[in-house]
Amino acid sequence: SGNPDVVAALGAEMISMGQAQAVAAVAKHFPGHGDTTTDSHLELPQVQKTLEQLWKLELKPFQAAIKAGVSGIMTAHIMYPKVDKGKPATMSTTFIDEVLRKSMGFTGIVFSDSLDMKAVMNSQMSL
Repeated sequence: SGNPDVVAALGAEMISMGQAQAVAAVAKHFPGHGDTTTDSHLELPQVQKTLEQLWKLELKPFQAAIKAGVSGIMTAHIMYPKVDKGKPATMSTTFIDEVLRKSMGFTGIVFSDSLDMKAVMNSQMSL
């Protein structure tokens, strides 16, 4: 669905149902993969959105997942230069520490997407 409220509600329900059966849920790909035009398996995508724009759309389902008690969140290998000019979300303290942990209140496990994807392997990024 292109409606973030529908995605948030359905995702939260799946998380709640799975975790009620002792299945740890992981929400991905934080902070959002919908507006990419390239495949991060092949290259590092860039999305030209501000943090304010992300809060209105992409972050809504993640906030609902956190409220539903999601066990983990997987980050995305995507550059958001209007938010963090230097690193993709996977390696960004802005996204992981400031947005996900502090602003959104997530205290669970943060997973990286595969580190052998070309989005990371072909870039000059480092942890």
